[in-house]
Amino acid sequence: TVCSSAIEGDEALRSWQGRVAETAFKNSIAESGLAAEVEATAGYYGDKIKLSTAEADVLTARLQASRVEIARSDKFGELMEAGELHLSERKAEQSLDEFRQARDIAESPTEIEQSDESIGRSTAELDRQKSVKSELAQCLLALESSDPVGALEHCEAALAVEDADDSAEHRALKHLQTVCSSAIEGDEALRSWQGRVAETAF
Repeated sequence: TVCSSAIEGDEALRSWQGRVAETAFKNSIAESGLAAEVEATAGYYGDKIKLSTAEADVLTARLQASRVEIARSDKFGELMEAGELHLSERKAEQSLDEFRQARDIAESPTEIEQSDESIGRSTAELDRQKSVKSELAQCLLALESSDPVGALEHCEAALAVEDADDSAEHRALKHLQTVCSSAIEGDEALRSWQGRVAETAF
């Protein structure tokens, strides 16, 4: 049982199944202790049947290796879970950092595939957000340059990317869209000498 449990533990470790390995190595160590408690037959040839200190140390080291794997696997799961949560909250930079940390400690093919896929999704979301902010920056620059028409174009381009009605950014952009439209209306009214209409628009 000592040997078969150790084999099971090694196979589990090679498959990144830390908890299965831990149970197997614990069982192996427990069985080695039971073997040592068996009273040898008086006069039986050779030493008593039990593990040497060095052999027992090997099992202990394997048990420790299984616990290291458990800690690694748990950390991977925590990082992936946090990344998914923050990605769902539109915290793209934070989620990307967490997915990258997970990728750094990923070992199994499944973990590598999962973390790579998640990095792809969070990178796409971050790029999308950067696109929104780029259009916004150009919109504000156009407003500063007294070009509300150009500002409106950039604002609407940002809205086309940030198209989720329930996002704070979408709501803010809709207000900014009205700012631009009203500024255009005010400019047109001024060009037509309609001061009060312009005043209301501005």
